[in-house]
Amino acid sequence: MNASIILDQNSIWKFHDKGINFGSQWKAKLFNDSNWLTGKGEFGYGDNPVTPLKKNKTCYYFRKTFIVLNPQQYATFKINLRRDDGVIVYLNGAKVFSNNLPNSGVNFSTLALNSCVDDGDSLFTFNLPSSDFLNGKNLFAVEIHPSNVNDVDLTFEMNVEAVLPLVLPVISRGPY
Repeated sequence: MNASIILDQNSIWKFHDKGINFGSQWKAKLFNDSNWLTGKGEFGYGDNPVTPLKKNKTCYYFRKTFIVLNPQQYATFKINLRRDDGVIVYLNGAKVFSNNLPNSGVNFSTLALNSCVDDGDSLFTFNLPSSDFLNGKNLFAVEIHPSNVNDVDLTFEMNVEAVLPLVLPVISRGPY
């Protein structure tokens, strides 16, 4: 597989961990996140993350703007993430992945369905088609929800790989 790293797991993201409800505006590209904090992945608390977050909140918000030039040149985009407990991932405002949260009706105060038995160690991988990406500036917005407000740990880490199409060699036969 021939891939280019678009975002590595140590990328710097904007984040908000103060327990404020931003409704649905926070995942829009034009949302003003200039007063949000910045930090490097892995985010969380309880398991020695690179960027510690405040405890006892129901929702944690993350935003990452990045550039993709000519996304159609790629066969797919492979997303790898770790989460503890529930996660929803948005690309340019559209929901593209969810795990351990209800299928609908998720809001600021929604708690994850279960406490993660993997403690956030499992790597979740999913692919997005190149048609989901814009030529130029794109935005990933991610929300993480604990299973209860007194949860002892929380984790978020994500990377993105742009996968080039498989190019088969051309074999030509000449005369014997």
